[in-house]
Amino acid sequence: MTITSPLIKVMIESICRASKPLARDFHEINKLRSSRGISSFLQRAQSRSKEIIYDGLMNYRKNCDFLFIDNRDVTIKDDYTGFIAVMDGQANFINAINYFSLSILFLDKKKAIAAVIDAPILQEIFWVEKENGVFMEDPQSHIIPIRNKSKQGLNGAFADCYNIKGSLLNKLLLNGVNVRLMGSALLSFAYVAAERFDALICGSINEHKTAIGKLFLQESRGKVSINDNLLIAGNPNLCDSLEDKLKQTTVAT
Repeated sequence: MTITSPLIKVMIESICRASKPLARDFHEINKLRSSRGISSFLQRAQSRSKEIIYDGLMNYRKNCDFLFIDNRDVTIKDDYTGFIAVMDGQANFINAINYFSLSILFLDKKKAIAAVIDAPILQEIFWVEKENGVFMEDPQSHIIPIRNKSKQGLNGAFADCYNIKGSLLNKLLLNGVNVRLMGSALLSFAYVAAERFDALICGSINEHKTAIGKLFLQESRGKVSINDNLLIAGNPNLCDSLEDKLKQTTVAT
């Protein structure tokens, strides 16, 4: 299968170039002992990744404005057009745990139109483009189209949770939901779209990560609902069931 969109092609090439040194950094992290040394190492790794992405994207669209963020919200004007790069799962990265990702979101007039999520250590890359669907490339370089399918009922569902209260976790467990805490919300969005997780439930998450997640779920025929700062992603039926159950807990607390 050929990647026909020039935008997606450039985004993938840029993020893959940035991910290679990041993977080397990851394998060096175990040699560091002091928390101060690890913090400086992380900052240098992030700065280098952003610079590589910036160079790749600037070569593609020189008249485009760029904005790089990590875990902070940044206000974007209505007429802004640009790229946003995010490293997600920093705690996993500095503890030498595989589940972290490097991501790019492309905005056009504040609308999310394309995104790429790369998991360097897992050697998996996911991408989405508005009205063109969702795809992934596995470690064997197979390109696979992604489509989220319906799962009925909460019992036995496999859900990743991020930044949520203990009372909500208990409610999920009592309803037979298998809970996992992976630590990378963006990678979880990709996994929900690809049906590795049935759902993602998370509390506070910045608007740009939410925009990436929404685009992945919308294009894979899934759903993202947000109520009272609680985000639920999954197939429409499961989202509705989770929203109903967790809303009851939220009201009760």
